[in-house]
Amino acid sequence: ALRGNRLSDAPLTVYPGEVPSRLPGQAFWDSQGFQFEAFRPQVMDVDKPLPHIRLDAALEFLIGDKLR
Repeated sequence: ALRGNRLSDAPLTVYPGEVPSRLPGQAFWDSQGFQFEAFRPQVMDVDKPLPHIRLDAALEFLIGDKLR
């Protein structure tokens, strides 16, 4: 899930869904209406390190089986 605040200050959680087993055909791309939300950047404290965003977990999920 992707969580954050919209530019309008409203909180939002997006669940992207499943990755299809194969690429959709041309008709899907022609008729699919995509809507992308704009998120407000997180407030960062200048005296603290950047937060850990768990890219290691994302990589393990995406390509972990290929590295075994």
